[in-house]
Amino acid sequence: MRLVTRYADWVIGHPKTLWAVILITSLLALWPSVSPRPGAAHIPLQDLEITNASTGDELFLPDRADSFLVIRSPDLFAPDTIKAIRNLVASAETLPSIHSLFWIEDIPPLNMFGLPPAWLPEDTADKSEYQEARERVLKHPLIYGQLVSPDATTLLIPVRYNWMKIGHDEDCTDNLIQNCQTSVAEFPGANIDISLTGRVPLFLAAQKAFRTNHQKFQIISYVLVFFIATALFRDFATILIVGAVPAISMFWTSGALQWLSIQSNDLTSVVLPVLITMVGLTDGVHLIVVFRKHWKGNYSRLKALHQSISRVGVACLLTSITTAVGFGSLILARSTPIKDFGLACSVGVLVTFVAVLTIIPALAISSLGKYVSHSSINRRPIEIKQFHRLLDFILSHFRTISILSALLTILCITVSLSLKPDARTINALPADSPATLALKHCNQSMGGIDFVKVTGEFPTSSTQTDVHLLEVIRKIEDFLSGEPLLRHPLSIQSLLDSLGRKSPTDSMDYVELLSPSIRNILLNQARNQIQIYIRTQDLGAAVYTPVFARLKEKLKGLQDEYSGLQLTLSGIPLKSSKDVSLIVYDLVASLGTASIIILLVMVIFYRSWRIGLVTIIPNLFPLALTGALLVATDQNLAIVSVCALAVCIGIAVDDSIHFLTRFRQEVAKGIDIESAIRNTFFGVGGALVITTLILISGFSTLLISPLPTHRMFSMMACVTIGGALIGDLLFLPALLKWLIRKPSDILGKRSMG
Repeated sequence: MRLVTRYADWVIGHPKTLWAVILITSLLALWPSVSPRPGAAHIPLQDLEITNASTGDELFLPDRADSFLVIRSPDLFAPDTIKAIRNLVASAETLPSIHSLFWIEDIPPLNMFGLPPAWLPEDTADKSEYQEARERVLKHPLIYGQLVSPDATTLLIPVRYNWMKIGHDEDCTDNLIQNCQTSVAEFPGANIDISLTGRVPLFLAAQKAFRTNHQKFQIISYVLVFFIATALFRDFATILIVGAVPAISMFWTSGALQWLSIQSNDLTSVVLPVLITMVGLTDGVHLIVVFRKHWKGNYSRLKALHQSISRVGVACLLTSITTAVGFGSLILARSTPIKDFGLACSVGVLVTFVAVLTIIPALAISSLGKYVSHSSINRRPIEIKQFHRLLDFILSHFRTISILSALLTILCITVSLSLKPDARTINALPADSPATLALKHCNQSMGGIDFVKVTGEFPTSSTQTDVHLLEVIRKIEDFLSGEPLLRHPLSIQSLLDSLGRKSPTDSMDYVELLSPSIRNILLNQARNQIQIYIRTQDLGAAVYTPVFARLKEKLKGLQDEYSGLQLTLSGIPLKSSKDVSLIVYDLVASLGTASIIILLVMVIFYRSWRIGLVTIIPNLFPLALTGALLVATDQNLAIVSVCALAVCIGIAVDDSIHFLTRFRQEVAKGIDIESAIRNTFFGVGGALVITTLILISGFSTLLISPLPTHRMFSMMACVTIGGALIGDLLFLPALLKWLIRKPSDILGKRSMG
């Protein structure tokens, strides 16, 4: 309180120094852009990173393709279609950016003599030979379910890039697609659709959406500020003063993030501009409304500014601290993107607070401030004076409403506990992206483009060991046949089956007949090691976690059955499944820490433990309501959910702070508790409704984002902010009437004395 009042004294007495502080801060924010600092970079929110981990000279590595050409045709084995694909492959391999393509005709022979197989007929062959080739190809384990879909309408061509020749993103995507389409166009009779998916195209699609959204939502935020300020104030000077805060806040925050080398990610780059705009606008509206109100009275312009800073600055300081705490709690997360998001938003909120208490006073003192309309204040767009009956009902039934609010909160929390952690690659991608659509198609037609890998190894080598390895493979594949989400397993046994060797006792003799380029991928006899590749779809960790758990249990049982056998399960889908389990830890740690710190801040600031108790239900209810809504809409707990809930706990408490600060001021006037509640309800209720609508309108702009993560964040933020208004205008008055019995319960004995 006294600190804010002293600051107000300094602002009024040293306007030139204030402008000097603003100028120096702006120069510091500009400096990293003029002289870029290393270390700050954009990183994806999801696990879409590009890796170039391929080693060795193997021709076929199912889990290491940089991307996949997805060829769709009603009849892949029609003569014109095969000719067109041959031409496509030959043309694409001439591109400098392409290291290699792998397709049906690159399949090595299933014999040690290296005789080239005739998987597909020559161009001059008749149509019957193409149909025979279709039947022959679909029996091959390296083709069926791996390169060609079971219905023979989709062909996957794994692509590896020559990274030394990549100059632009388009070399990996658009240029390759254009080359393929041009080569196919030479065969008008071929009915072919070409698309591209895989780690690289998906990563680039996410990056492109990020760049587009970053610019688009900054523009939307600024336009929204202009329209909201115009609707509220309708005079140019006030609109300019209020609108300057979000713009300068974003500029200062951008510089601060670069100075601190805080990395950006998809969520930060889109949510942060909207967050800063809305927080800066709502705090600015509170300050400028009080300034105009006092100036309209008997105060001069400078005295009115002093009073507005003293009265509103305290609430703005406390709301900024609690909001920053909500974001800052994310540093406890184990995920680097979540930590960076929390740090970036914490910095943004605190910088915005500084901007509100420097930019608005500086402009109000300047010549521009003379033109702020104050002779007649426009009626608030939303009046709540007609809610006298509602408030009478709340105060007459305060015990019943208080108990019901607690029960409703507990019910929502109970429902929220059924949320399952989840992560899907597709949720980090624009829904209409060609790479995303191709991925969805591959999920349905091929069983996905991701793999998990089972690796088995015996410590000693013997003939019996070889037999055991094949027995283990057979038992694993028998288990996989009962798991519909684990598709098309590929192992050394798959190749032996194609040779008609199903018995483990004599099959190893035929392994030597296989081409080393195939055999060494699936069987390392020198190390007594086997590998089984299994396709998985992008259905999310929530779906696959129990599937992987059953597979691990099966592998553990086989280890117990065969002495010395070591079986391990690996792959990106498994890693995602493990990482997503950390979401629960992150959520509990973040929300728990934020709640405790915010509660302590409230108790210390108001010097009343009763205030701490009063704020629990109104501030917990919005979060519980949001969690229950996720369950009701069949959503899971994703990374963005953790971020959104941590954000919302800081924002939700803001309305409570404004309500309680005004309530404390009313009680200090010496009136009874019920009268203080009434004055507070009608004094700040309208402002709370307005700021809630501003926040919801701001965050709802993210609903037009093509990225599901942004839309989910928007939905959760809007529900939480709306729930906070219910908690503060319905539950909080009832709880105050019940728990605050006398003025000393909120003012403290020292204040009363």
